[in-house]
Amino acid sequence: MLYHGIEDTRSPGGAGFNVGLGYELQLNERFIFTTGAEFHHFGSRTRLSDYSINYIFEYSHTVGNNTVTSDMDFQFNFLEYSNRFRAGFVNFPIMVGLRSERYYALIGSKIGINLTGNYRLNALVHPLPTDEFATGPFDIFPPMSSTRNGNLNLGLNATASAEFGVILDEWLPRGMMNLNDTRRTPLSYRAGFFVDYGLLNLNRARTNNALLTPQDIHDPLVFGMNDLSSSDLANGHRFGNLYAGVKLTVLFQANRDRQRRPPPEPIMFFAQVVDAETRNPLDAEVTVRTANRQAFRGRTDADGFVSHELRAGRYIVNAQADGYAAFRQNITHNRLDTLVIPLQVIPIFYVHVVDAETGENLRAEVAVNATTANNPLVFRQTTDAESGMLRYELRPGRYRLQVTAEGYIYHQREFEFTRTETIRVALQEIKQDVRFVLDENQLFFAVNRAVFLPGSEPALDQMYQFLVQNPTVEVYIIGHTDSTGSLAFNMTLSKDRARALYNELVARGIDPSRLTYEGRGPNEPIDTNETEAGRARNRRVEVIIR
Repeated sequence: MLYHGIEDTRSPGGAGFNVGLGYELQLNERFIFTTGAEFHHFGSRTRLSDYSINYIFEYSHTVGNNTVTSDMDFQFNFLEYSNRFRAGFVNFPIMVGLRSERYYALIGSKIGINLTGNYRLNALVHPLPTDEFATGPFDIFPPMSSTRNGNLNLGLNATASAEFGVILDEWLPRGMMNLNDTRRTPLSYRAGFFVDYGLLNLNRARTNNALLTPQDIHDPLVFGMNDLSSSDLANGHRFGNLYAGVKLTVLFQANRDRQRRPPPEPIMFFAQVVDAETRNPLDAEVTVRTANRQAFRGRTDADGFVSHELRAGRYIVNAQADGYAAFRQNITHNRLDTLVIPLQVIPIFYVHVVDAETGENLRAEVAVNATTANNPLVFRQTTDAESGMLRYELRPGRYRLQVTAEGYIYHQREFEFTRTETIRVALQEIKQDVRFVLDENQLFFAVNRAVFLPGSEPALDQMYQFLVQNPTVEVYIIGHTDSTGSLAFNMTLSKDRARALYNELVARGIDPSRLTYEGRGPNEPIDTNETEAGRARNRRVEVIIR
């Protein structure tokens, strides 16, 4: 975008491209310096609105037997004015920055020498006579269009520049990585975002011309146009560029003079892959990479060992084995040693779904969501119809389980998963007088209030979906509390909480005739009120199929 700050203008921007060659020097493991040359071409557009300019023209008319010359004022209104600019520079960047194994950032400046610059303007102008002696209709001339092309007078450009992005090497397809490993000059790829901000005034044109100039003082329909950069509107304004975009960089390592600086002798690298708990050796694949290329890849032997000669330096070690979480670690290899790689078993999560009365295995849909922000879905699968089972490799954490089957009341709970285990879910068939509980681990209320907290959304949504999918089902909602506080207060609180669920379902579109509610306070405990755990179980909302 070419910015200038001229009043009553809009600069929606434009497009451009850079192509260049450079040299990057890695000063140490983190600091880099880069320079080179690039061809930079950009385009921009400026629109002018609500602008007019006045001129006086002469006209002749007869008074009696005499010919008299008079003046007439004309106002030229710009109905449209669009000025396109295109410019090309050779830039010489000088940048310094930091890099890690995955990311990089650069700041610096660029000096640009202009090679080409041109403009194209399109205008629609409406000339209107404003003299009080004008005869005939006041609006006597139609709008007139004007188009002009020309060259821009541009000078030296200097920009402040910043760039940051990602080093892509570790995400490359295996085929590209293997190809890179065979090159004497390994390639590295990175993608980033850059911003260049102009510091100098690019415009070198004289700015003493009006935007519209009459060519004949007797004819207002003959006029010439000037572009913004050479008009008096540009007087006192600095033309600069603001250029941002994405950049793909391909780097290759220059060969070093082996005669002057012989490479260091390689050091044998040893690694052993074991089970993190049992310490038993594992059959695993081990990959060792530098920032730019793969050093070696191999499989462990029967004792879990793998070895290879490596030159001293920094490396990225990856290890993978079936049924185990992947391992990644940055190391500095400078002496003979063995790296022990403990792999953690990925625990297996089993779900077994049965009919609560008959014990018959059921085909059901199982959904597991993480309990982090927005409750992202981890997986959704269907149990086997014959065994009622499903299997999933689940990483340790806290999750929410939802199980649904046609003709059955849904099941929902939160659970902590740390190791391989099986959760057995007994679904109740949808029939009269069957009840299920929404306890305080599903519906979250503010303390001593009937107001839902944000964590209640999954339970509310599941209850709503159940009623939508079973349109003939009617339910009776009963609120319960523990025995803390007065009986009168708890009776009111339990009824208000049952009413809150009723109101929420009605607000979502459930027919009120399908819902009734009641509060029973502390009168029907399902656990002791002498412990906090027991009181927590007693604070619940029950739903009974009617």
